[in-house]
Amino acid sequence: MLILQKLALRRSLILFSLLTSGTGLVLFCTGFVLYDLNDFRNRKVSDLQTTADLLSVSADAPLAFNDPKNGAQVLRAIRVRPGNRAAVLYRADGSVLSWQARRDLAARYTLPKLPLPGIVWTSDSLSYTEAVYLDGKPVGTIYLEDDLNDVRSRMVHFAKGLAVMAGICLLIVYVLSTWLRKGITRPIYDLAWTARCVASRNDYNVARTTLGWGGTGPAQRGFQLHAPTD
Repeated sequence: MLILQKLALRRSLILFSLLTSGTGLVLFCTGFVLYDLNDFRNRKVSDLQTTADLLSVSADAPLAFNDPKNGAQVLRAIRVRPGNRAAVLYRADGSVLSWQARRDLAARYTLPKLPLPGIVWTSDSLSYTEAVYLDGKPVGTIYLEDDLNDVRSRMVHFAKGLAVMAGICLLIVYVLSTWLRKGITRPIYDLAWTARCVASRNDYNVARTTLGWGGTGPAQRGFQLHAPTD
């Protein structure tokens, strides 16, 4: 507020318009990004769960018959899935039957201990674990892990797009404020100039000329009240 007080009236009006509009845009964009991010995360979780369900149908036999070779073939199909980091099949006793990791991670990937069923979010990955059943009996567990590159890319994409839109909106607000400010500030400047003239020269003719002596507004009535009668 101190900055607005030090600026000229016209610049204060423009700055005030930009600040209020900018605050509204920031709140709107933040809410929109958070909503879209939450929706995208939910869809990513749903997609990972669906993938695990499909793999479980083919992984039940290798787990039941302790067949690492066929278990590896089941997991190999997930390589074509974008964003996949790793997939692991655990036996019923918690030991690893088969696993596969993305090529750039295979040499340094550390197999996790048998995780608890469910979804786990970390700073750089999303994982899902569920039990595998055969004829209604649990025969093992499947673990899938995805990276979050698509989430980050979406956030950056939306941030850039919203930044451009916000910049265009603020430019429109600036142009409109510049165009309208004269109509708003002109009467105020006229009134201030008239008051200075009357105070310094006791010249009420200026008020008659500038403000219109026959008006009924507060400024006209004030000058009429204090003006000397002819």
